[in-house]
Amino acid sequence: MWLVLLETSGNQAYIFDTNRRRENVGASHLIASLGEWTIDALVRLGMASRSAVRDARLPTAQAEVLTTAAGRVQVLVTDPEQGRALVAAVTRHALVRAPGLDVCGVVVPFDWTEASTDGPGATGRTLPAATREASGLLPRVRAARPAQPSARFARLPIAEHCRSSSLPAAGLYDVVDVETLRAAAEAGLTEELEEPEPRSAFSRAKLRAVDGARTAGDLGGVESAYDRLAALLLAPGADDELARTWTPGDVPPARRATARRALQTTADHLQSDREWVAVVHADGNGLGEVFLGLGAEIADRSARECADILRDFSAAVEAATVDAYLAAVDELVRLGLLRAERTGRDAALDDPLSRFRAEVLPLILGGDDLTVVCEGKVALAFTAAYLRALEERTQVRLGAVVNEYRLRPERARKLTAKAGVAIVKRSYPFSSAYHLAESLMDEARQVKTRTTGASGLAFHVLYDTAAADLDALRARATLDDGVRLHAQPYVVTRPADGWDGWAARHRWVDLLEQVAALQKPATGREGRALPRSQTHDLRAGLQLGREVADARYRGLRAAAGANRYEGLQALAAPDGTATLFWDDDERPDEPRWVTRYLDAMDAEEFLATASRLHDEAVASGEDAQ
Repeated sequence: MWLVLLETSGNQAYIFDTNRRRENVGASHLIASLGEWTIDALVRLGMASRSAVRDARLPTAQAEVLTTAAGRVQVLVTDPEQGRALVAAVTRHALVRAPGLDVCGVVVPFDWTEASTDGPGATGRTLPAATREASGLLPRVRAARPAQPSARFARLPIAEHCRSSSLPAAGLYDVVDVETLRAAAEAGLTEELEEPEPRSAFSRAKLRAVDGARTAGDLGGVESAYDRLAALLLAPGADDELARTWTPGDVPPARRATARRALQTTADHLQSDREWVAVVHADGNGLGEVFLGLGAEIADRSARECADILRDFSAAVEAATVDAYLAAVDELVRLGLLRAERTGRDAALDDPLSRFRAEVLPLILGGDDLTVVCEGKVALAFTAAYLRALEERTQVRLGAVVNEYRLRPERARKLTAKAGVAIVKRSYPFSSAYHLAESLMDEARQVKTRTTGASGLAFHVLYDTAAADLDALRARATLDDGVRLHAQPYVVTRPADGWDGWAARHRWVDLLEQVAALQKPATGREGRALPRSQTHDLRAGLQLGREVADARYRGLRAAAGANRYEGLQALAAPDGTATLFWDDDERPDEPRWVTRYLDAMDAEEFLATASRLHDEAVASGEDAQ
């Protein structure tokens, strides 16, 4: 048998090469469509019937769809020529429907029988080994091609620039939809509508993915990206009884239309109305190692059982990621971090329609990867909720697979993750914002190396663009004597062996407490318990050195003898002494002084519910030593 691996690459560059939110969403949809394109190709090539393509199984069928995670598809086929035909059909389709999206495929043989070294033509390769080899072969095949996708769009002869990218325009795109055109015509306002714009092939494909087919030249109908997102967000929660039988077809057309309009509103607000937007990028810890271990464990099982285990294990990870995303959005609903509807007729909070008022757009949601663009003020609460939910849902989903196939119990352990949150002004280039989020996620990787069984995040609020590189930003927050004015990253979930050592000094719950102290209203007077003038004076003192900052802090504590300033104790270092700093390395001969006060000041505007979240964490015992 043969394994066919099809995969997109350069996904982030493809999504974030423009600041247009609609095009970001359209690009995401095209990447997510790879699975459907593959299924369509299987039907066109006569390798499967439309009604049974997802249920077909080798060896009685010609092809078996193994996995269809976003941007990565695996198919098993009985003939190598069929495999190569499938790669040709899907990549050709991508060239036409998604110009600039890099799709590549490989075909690798493996033995279906258990006697992997016997018989003519035997490869000695099991299915798990074939999946590893295909993953290693694909980058080499991709690099051997004569040119990358962007090289296909030459600037000679001279062409006008695309309105939203650096590529040459390939034609005009009418940004006005049919309904708007009809309404304007009835009102006699057609002259006020936007004119068609010159757009590149990249841009036009992404816009078609959002708008659907608009003209006869749009090469057939496509499901709108908003329709796909609407179906995702209208799904019942993982713990809802309806979740087991629910399908997108259960959603009435009117309800889907309402959801689509709400998503369009979110995209428009993030494009034009919100001062701060955020890119959140999260990735699971050690999932590759998990699959390597799984492959080794099942290598001696039949190919049929290997295929079923790999399919169900991959599907469980995918489902857990979606579950965690929905749970994080539901957390924003619970906290009231929502857009108010102008009609005044908001959906009930237990209605999935309420999710559409949370200004979060998922761009990558597949495997253990998550990338979203959202309103800056919800980014930190969303990310922390997602990390917690991912641990819970992977344990549940993977546990079911482990029990069914009698796998080792450790395969059912929770999947921890790392996340980076870049909060920027809405006009800031989104490709740069993503790279910053990716660097922050790499910084959050420290949580995995310093603790066991915990998830973490790092964040940055970019007030200017003078230094958008994370190393440069961290250098600006480090004094000449090595004192660090930040304490990133933060440990969001409780480590397996409890709060101890480094993890105890980097607890997310403690940052919440500090932000809550900064936000706390005064008792019996107007303003805040800690006046802004005093907190900003402390912030300015940080730049003058540890001794100056601590002197100002002790001065405030001395002046607060009669509870003049509430919440000052929460600003202290983890050991509770009258200082803002602690030694993060615990080396007496070479201290490394750190403070989280600047982090709290930066997060203050973006954690409106800090006090509530902190109190809930304490009540649940999450912060218990």
